[in-house]
Amino acid sequence: MESSVITQVHKEDVQVSPKAGQVSRSALKQPRSCNLFKALFCCLRAPDGPKHPPPPPPPSQQALLEAQENGALAKLCDAGLLPRVTARDQGKICVVIDLDETLVHSSFKPISNADFIVPVEIEGTTHQVYVLKRPYVDEFLRRMGELFECVLFTASLAKYADPVTDLLDQYSVFRARLFRESCVFHQGCYVKDLSRLGRDLRKTLILDNSPASYIFHPDNAISSSHRTMNVFDRNIDLDALFKFSQISHSTQVHLKKVYSSLAACMFLAAAGAYTHVVLRLFQGGVVFALASLAMMVWLAATPHDARTEKKRLAILAGFAFLNGVGLGPTLDFVIAVNPSIIVTAFLGTSVIFICFTLSALYAKRRSYLFLGGTLMSGVSILFLMSLVNMWFGSVMLFKAHMYLGLLLMCGFVLFDTQLIIEKAENGDKDYVWHCVDLFLDFLTIFRKLMVILALGDKDKKKEKK
Repeated sequence: MESSVITQVHKEDVQVSPKAGQVSRSALKQPRSCNLFKALFCCLRAPDGPKHPPPPPPPSQQALLEAQENGALAKLCDAGLLPRVTARDQGKICVVIDLDETLVHSSFKPISNADFIVPVEIEGTTHQVYVLKRPYVDEFLRRMGELFECVLFTASLAKYADPVTDLLDQYSVFRARLFRESCVFHQGCYVKDLSRLGRDLRKTLILDNSPASYIFHPDNAISSSHRTMNVFDRNIDLDALFKFSQISHSTQVHLKKVYSSLAACMFLAAAGAYTHVVLRLFQGGVVFALASLAMMVWLAATPHDARTEKKRLAILAGFAFLNGVGLGPTLDFVIAVNPSIIVTAFLGTSVIFICFTLSALYAKRRSYLFLGGTLMSGVSILFLMSLVNMWFGSVMLFKAHMYLGLLLMCGFVLFDTQLIIEKAENGDKDYVWHCVDLFLDFLTIFRKLMVILALGDKDKKKEKK
């Protein structure tokens, strides 16, 4: 019963008991060898008199060959099964999409996590059909509706498929819906004949899990995997994690240069911190802070072109090294409290930076640029808090300054990442300067996280004493 309402008809579904006065399809077939001898005999024998048309098959066989379970044989329509192309779909490719095992999986057996439960009346009895959506089908349909003229074409009965599609098609993606009566019954299967749609076959595709459905037009078909879909059955394509369809290829190449330069800056900053903490060759302080600021100004004043690229990379390297040396006094304070905090803070900073970076990359373009005004207002508040705390010297105010600064820098990772993307999309390919923005974000988060963890550890030690 389930296959007759929802899925393709199989050969065994067409078998009818002889007791009912009908003939099975297998009974219509004769041995191959017998047919061969009959053909040879016909070729050698003398021609007969005028030929008479063969008698029509018995009504039982005729009904068996042509009748469909919904009681209607699809008739060819010169105008095509689909309405005229609308203005918004002019020039688009027509994509015919199957329903069962392509978009949803349906069963008469109860499913605890079913997305829909659709009542279907069969022979006077109402049955509950449990429907599971394929993972991410909503996003798939939304995107398909933007790019193509989408048509639902299913071999299922309309009384089942229509209410399921009503629940599934949240974005009104399907321009038309075609059901079993629009199929062609061929060799025991319901075939979707694309030539009857009224669309140019050169611009028509079909997405279906069953090869029998597109047997007439296999070159137009895209096969979908046939599998029972539950929330745990998901094939993860790791390569897809690094595909950003909203970002152009040239910008993706630019981002690779930015993050490669950022990785080099991390290494040089670590080397600078090492020279302060371990070798004691340099002592970070105001002098190194001013030196790194001077390098930054020099870098900004040097134009970005092919002739100055190596020079600017050298300046960037010096800037990163000096910032690492300038981090020395903070590292000395943290080491005095608990040296393991440095590793914890670095790992925490890396996780924070990566998560917010991926959020900015995967998010809709320009969606985080509105944070610019809020972030600058937060920076102004931090500046005022610093001035006030110079007079009062409050530990609580200092901690509040640290936490608020950490929150703002997380926002700057989102903002700067999307700003870099927009600049690159508009032709600004200065990856060296873009690297400076992200490097300062990472370094500031690392510094503040170290101080916060060190203060917390110090307070715990005081409580124990």
